[in-house]
Amino acid sequence: MLAIKAATPAKCSRSLKKLIASKLAPTSPCRARRERAVATRFRHTLKTTSPLFQMNIEQITQRLHAIRDQNDWQRFHSPKNLAMAASVEMAELVEIFQWQTEDESRQLSADKLAHAGQEVGDILMYLLLMCSELGIDMEQALLAKLADNERRFAR
Repeated sequence: MLAIKAATPAKCSRSLKKLIASKLAPTSPCRARRERAVATRFRHTLKTTSPLFQMNIEQITQRLHAIRDQNDWQRFHSPKNLAMAASVEMAELVEIFQWQTEDESRQLSADKLAHAGQEVGDILMYLLLMCSELGIDMEQALLAKLADNERRFAR
């Protein structure tokens, strides 16, 4: 299970103030820019470690299996079909960015951003179902690949 818990928001606010105070000299000419950078990193950490950001792969997979079973779709959920379905959803994600410049692709409209999120969700669901069908532990596969990349691309 991927789940990390963070301190309460009040503690986080105090921690942020302490972190900024301890890392920056009051006379630093770059203090405002550095404060914003520290605050941005801290907010990102809080966002990704808050109790609301918990992904329980087993529970999500069980919910996907319930939908699959209620609709009698199990016969269609072979690894081959799931891989093809994930590929189709990836193509739909790519289509959102087709013909955009690099800058445009980073500044999607609210509608396109929501659409991209839906396609990412579709891709993840098919990958979870494929892992279930093949007996792959997604969390372990991800962590093993991450460790491999850290080793291969370390500088």
